[in-house]
Amino acid sequence: MLCISFESIAQPKITLTETTIDVGEILEGLDYDLTWHFKNAGDSVLEMGCVKTSGSILTGEYAHKRVSPGAESKITGKLTTTGWGGQPFRKSLLVQSNSKEDILLVVKGFIREAPIGEVQKPASGKTSFSNTEELITQASGATSYNVQPGDILFQDLDCGAACDAIESVTEGANGMDFSHCGIVVQMGNEMMVVEAYGAVKVTPVDSFLMRSKDAAGKPKVLIGRLKDESILADESAEIAKGYVGKEYDESFDLKNDKYYCSELVYECFKVANKNKPFFQLNKMTFKAPRTEAIMPFWMDYFKKLDKAVPEGKPGINPGAMSRSDKLQIIALQSL
Repeated sequence: MLCISFESIAQPKITLTETTIDVGEILEGLDYDLTWHFKNAGDSVLEMGCVKTSGSILTGEYAHKRVSPGAESKITGKLTTTGWGGQPFRKSLLVQSNSKEDILLVVKGFIREAPIGEVQKPASGKTSFSNTEELITQASGATSYNVQPGDILFQDLDCGAACDAIESVTEGANGMDFSHCGIVVQMGNEMMVVEAYGAVKVTPVDSFLMRSKDAAGKPKVLIGRLKDESILADESAEIAKGYVGKEYDESFDLKNDKYYCSELVYECFKVANKNKPFFQLNKMTFKAPRTEAIMPFWMDYFKKLDKAVPEGKPGINPGAMSRSDKLQIIALQSL
């Protein structure tokens, strides 16, 4: 969009009924059209300048370059969601003109991950939103489960050789094999999971659970809930939200401000516990069970990173954490 410089003693004025559009929960992979209707409530011609965006997933433009006094017009935007699944978002457009003040238009919501193979169709049937309609929070149709903020969800994640290598090292609670975990948080009226999965992000509980199921179709997940520290659990959940956007720790290094799944959980509870470790770290091992040989998977993995295998370095994995005496293990149930 061409930016226009101008000087004017006129007094146009942009008025809007609402500057923020809350799209609620939308599905990844679709483009959404946004419209902000406005009126020139001033007494001279409104001349539009620039529409600047705060991020690459949102673009915007004005419908008319000049808007007469008393006339109505609109700013349109397009929200592109591909690659942003599992994340809350808040993006803005800065509208500049010869009006006395610039206008900040905001769009916010949550982009739900589109499961592999699912037909990409928005839950509400809507792909367009306006600031003049009744704001709608789209229903996700999600099932409710017996989870609460601060719960740790331990998951037997079926991801191939990587998960098999993780699960072979430490047996989890109740004899299960766990290769992943995340912290339950509350956002608005919804329960979500903050997890280090590619990066630290927020995922709806339903999306988290559907990743791996047993032969009966039930999620391969157990809940770890603190026995005595409900306040600490709540604080840990709130702290977890602040880590969203951090990079995944592919080298399993506790000091690089990147996080793998159980490291993220460990760190959040540590910070909530006045920066004192709440869960116990262990010496990491990448050796095949009952041998002294590093598993071929890990040899190849760290070779590609050009790093030494961190055998014996401090760390933590989902299986070991699930067996902590500070947790009670609870079966997952739909409500």
